[in-house]
Amino acid sequence: MKRMKPIFRTIVIAAIIGLFMMACKTPTPPVPRITVPAPSVTAPAPSVTVEDTETEQNQDEELAAHSIDDLDASDEDLDAHGIFADSDAALDWFDTYGNILDLTAAIDEFSTFTVTFNTNSDTVIPALTSIEHNTKIESPDPPIRTGFESKFLGWYKEIDFKNAWDFYNDTVSSDITLYAKWGPYEIGETGPGGGTIFFRSQEGFTMLDDNSIAHYLEAAPSNAVGGIGTQLIMRWQTQASPPYPDVRGTSPVIGAGRKNTALIIAVDTASNPETTYISAAKAANNYFTETANDWFLPSLDELIEIYNQRNHLNIGPLWFWSSTQFNTTSAWSQNIFNGFRNDNHKYLFNNVRPIRAF
Repeated sequence: MKRMKPIFRTIVIAAIIGLFMMACKTPTPPVPRITVPAPSVTAPAPSVTVEDTETEQNQDEELAAHSIDDLDASDEDLDAHGIFADSDAALDWFDTYGNILDLTAAIDEFSTFTVTFNTNSDTVIPALTSIEHNTKIESPDPPIRTGFESKFLGWYKEIDFKNAWDFYNDTVSSDITLYAKWGPYEIGETGPGGGTIFFRSQEGFTMLDDNSIAHYLEAAPSNAVGGIGTQLIMRWQTQASPPYPDVRGTSPVIGAGRKNTALIIAVDTASNPETTYISAAKAANNYFTETANDWFLPSLDELIEIYNQRNHLNIGPLWFWSSTQFNTTSAWSQNIFNGFRNDNHKYLFNNVRPIRAF
């Protein structure tokens, strides 16, 4: 058996020793790998600075001050320091910090309003001012208008008369204008003088005393009294026997009655200046109602229209005087029952139903 050369033997021994050393050495444990999770990003709440707080407070104070100025509260609502005297009222509009809750509602509640009346006529009705919120108003006196459409039909909320103002239920919540609506009278309706409409003309008729144009004739609600003061029947003129004063210029046409009446009274007064007797013309002229004092004795044609519309009038089947003279000794009269008309002597006693024109 051959022996190794010394050099190779040395190498082998060194290798064996090295392997032995490696086998006996304690292994070093591996360093664990640590993974750090990414942090969740949460935006921090913004810090409130003193400057921001002061700005917000200034804005609140400005709003509150502006709102209170706009409320226009009355002295009854506020105490001597300008603070609401009624705590319940204050709670309605302000929170516990004094901030206003509803500016629009508060301004409406404590504001006052104006109601204007457009009469659509020559009548002027003063506006109602300082009307409190949600307050009812009283109806003013009806306006007056001339012409065919002179019947007052009420107050309306719109200029085209869609909705009538209800004075019993409607309340004011803003500045408003109410518009007067007009229309024509019908035969048989109550006129402005408290009597009954018995004649109308859309074109109009001329009043002979002043040449004005009228559209309606209205009969008084009752007969006139005259004679010695309380008689329901009376003579046409003062004198009880002829010769009677001649009343020249009387006319039978519609529109003549007022002029006729004035002529009769003028002649009668001149002929009998000291008499106290109330003739037919004087009785009609003296007649008055709560709303009119311009009554007169009707002309013959005007009296005929009363007969034609007798079913609309509270008038009996009797003879009535007209203001139209027939001749020096007699004047025209009308029987309301049968339609007869006649020239009666001026000393006879007949009824008097005054009328008026407008």
